[in-house]
Amino acid sequence: MVDKQGVTILIMEDELATRKSFALFLESKGFRVMEAENGQIGLELFREEKPHLILLDLRMPVVNGLEVLSTVTKESPETPVIVISGTEKIADAVEALHLGAWDYVLKPIQDMSVLFHSVEKVRERVRLIQENKRYHEHLEAEIEKRTKELILANQQLTREIKERERAEAERKEAEEKERLHRQQLIQADKMASLGVLVSGVAHEINNPNNFIMVNTPILTKIWKTVDPILNDHYQSRGDFYIAPRIKYSEMKENIPGIISGILEGAQRIDNFVRELKNFARPTPSTIDTKIDINKVIQASVTLLANLIKKSTNRFYTNYGENIPEIKGNFQRLEQVIINLLENSCQALQSKDQGIVVSTQFDPGSKMVKIQVKDEGVGMTPETLEIIKNPFFTTKRSSGGTGLGLSISSKIIEDHQGTLEFESNPGGGTTAAVLLPVEPGPLHQYPDRPDKKEE
Repeated sequence: MVDKQGVTILIMEDELATRKSFALFLESKGFRVMEAENGQIGLELFREEKPHLILLDLRMPVVNGLEVLSTVTKESPETPVIVISGTEKIADAVEALHLGAWDYVLKPIQDMSVLFHSVEKVRERVRLIQENKRYHEHLEAEIEKRTKELILANQQLTREIKERERAEAERKEAEEKERLHRQQLIQADKMASLGVLVSGVAHEINNPNNFIMVNTPILTKIWKTVDPILNDHYQSRGDFYIAPRIKYSEMKENIPGIISGILEGAQRIDNFVRELKNFARPTPSTIDTKIDINKVIQASVTLLANLIKKSTNRFYTNYGENIPEIKGNFQRLEQVIINLLENSCQALQSKDQGIVVSTQFDPGSKMVKIQVKDEGVGMTPETLEIIKNPFFTTKRSSGGTGLGLSISSKIIEDHQGTLEFESNPGGGTTAAVLLPVEPGPLHQYPDRPDKKEE
């Protein structure tokens, strides 16, 4: 981490008390701080002083925060901007990240360590980017040095051409690796920021849903008490309305089912929110946790329930019995299964085409096998050969990055497993993940019965 001495932070915040509290806290941490009470003054200070980092409120007079963010990103994309705002609109957060914000923190900030953590995280990312840049410059210098040595050595023309071609290939390969690393770093930071937002949204959904789950059984008891009284009234005096245009005789058999449906729906919301919060939780770096692979599949299916329902009427899971636990990272493996399921859903051309997910254990090889099989468009042999290459995608026009299967393959390799595909054009695709029950020395990640599913 770069030393804090000499690091200038520009705070753009129209609320005086908030701005001063941020400034005093950051100065106590050794940073040099500048302040701006509106967007226009902030842009002037940004252009004159060239701060190392900007804290930006979205709701400001004269020039609003989104306009400031857009300007800073265009003029100095390497300057990190942390958006700090009291707005609770998810659209604003997504727009800020889209315009180039490096992180997003909601205020009021009750614990200043949240702000300090965000600042330190962004500064660490700046350090990594600068390190990548130095590596690239060093690589270019080495290539240039080798080229000069080849010329001075006056080697044969054929050998000189081959050496230059090899050096160029090495340079392109290194640049591609650097590009992949940078993109993964940016994506990891954005996912971390969105994870905070997802957790907040899940909390807001869970509170009223808990109220429904607690009170629905009470409503059931009330109905069981009231129904005999209403029925006696019905038998003695005839039918009557229990709501506008709704007669007791028409609803008395349906009300228990309606109440039961409310409770079932609330429970489904509760399950989905729980899986959403688990998915958004920061991922541990180690892969030494004991994992039930069937629970990984169940969690992934829960998160993608809406996409699966929209994609096919024929989705099945076949969970193998007595499958031993493996050692791994639950959320990383969940990421792989989600990626495979998304690809299968996107490959289907109609809802009559199906997807089957199965798990099984082979005692002979001591391997757990996960299989995702779809009846989609399939792939050519040429596509199969490069499907796991970084940045290769058949969905570029719809926003595909080509990183999903590349990252998934790396995750499975880190678990000492394999990810393989079988496919034919028009014949669907089968993805098979093999994971050992007793893996060798553990890795660490670098810093970051038949059942139809309804």
